[in-house]
Amino acid sequence: MSFVKVLENSLVKTLAYFDLFNFPLIEEELFKFLWMPPHLRQGFGGQTRMGFEEFGKLASELARPLPTLSFAKERGDSLSPSQRREREERSRTIGWRDSYYFLPGREEIISTRQKGAKETERKLIKARRAVKLIRSVPFLRAVFVCNSVGARMARPESDIDFFIVAEKNRIWIVRFFTNVILRLFGMRTYGSHQANRVCLSFYVDVAHLDLTPWRAVDEDIHFAYWMHQMIPLYDPENYYEKFLKANTWVEKFLPNVFMSTSETPPCPPLKRGGCGDSSPPFKEGTGGEVSGMVGDSRLGRIWKKMWEAMWWGSYGNIIESEAKKLQMIKMKLSTKEKAKLPDHGVVITDGVIKLHENDARRVVRDSWLKKIERL
Repeated sequence: MSFVKVLENSLVKTLAYFDLFNFPLIEEELFKFLWMPPHLRQGFGGQTRMGFEEFGKLASELARPLPTLSFAKERGDSLSPSQRREREERSRTIGWRDSYYFLPGREEIISTRQKGAKETERKLIKARRAVKLIRSVPFLRAVFVCNSVGARMARPESDIDFFIVAEKNRIWIVRFFTNVILRLFGMRTYGSHQANRVCLSFYVDVAHLDLTPWRAVDEDIHFAYWMHQMIPLYDPENYYEKFLKANTWVEKFLPNVFMSTSETPPCPPLKRGGCGDSSPPFKEGTGGEVSGMVGDSRLGRIWKKMWEAMWWGSYGNIIESEAKKLQMIKMKLSTKEKAKLPDHGVVITDGVIKLHENDARRVVRDSWLKKIERL
């Protein structure tokens, strides 16, 4: 199979995944998110991947509408049967319009993405307010927005999912105080109250940033993209970059997320930080937003350090143990039972608390494979 054909297959697989969420991609995103891209060449020096500039030329060529047979005749072009066949096949695999790539016949998802970007910005304002309330929690190290808001696919009914990084051996203390604070201020999801509220369902500590053991399957496409579609809102010690580097398994499937696209124009910040509708939410080399993060207040920093100093040693271990016991008592029995299942939707273990009772990763992967088969 030719290099161009392999590249086209990677493009289709990538676009098929994002089509599940009605999300077309601009060129920079398509390059970074390209699923298992082909090697440009292989020689004595090893394998070489194509750069962004070369990719752009090939992608635009593959997606560019080709002239009809009658137009080709007017130009004096003669098409062989194989060229005609290739033209017909190509016109059915990749679509392009207004700087967006998508599957053919799916132009309507451009407006869906633009609406999602506007809704995401509104929810990010609420998310930053929530982060300001919990940033001074002892042993809290970072807060990232994930899922629909992190991927800029938010809908009006969407909640705001946080991925929280805690200090080693202090994850239950962090979970206790973040839950209590956001519940007191009416910003925590509860019962039927979901839209525009914060969901606190995923915590890790700094010693468990590698989530390889918690993949649903080896080729966990949803998990791989999920990691690289987060928006850091509180990250004074740059844990998002550490998190991505810890999950080296992703590089097998998405090697381009670690490559530089120096030719790419910078993401234009909005008034409150972030990227416009047609710009990727990337911070070069990491995948996070360039601006819009929340920092520590001076008083909050002092408060935080004071409690951490008191709870750092053996006394802190006792507080951590009691916090865990209290929360495990309050946790639903169904949640505890699902933690025993092998699908890793619910994980309750040292350094990791993942409470996704309706984990969609296997469903998304199956839907993706079925869509590819139909193309």
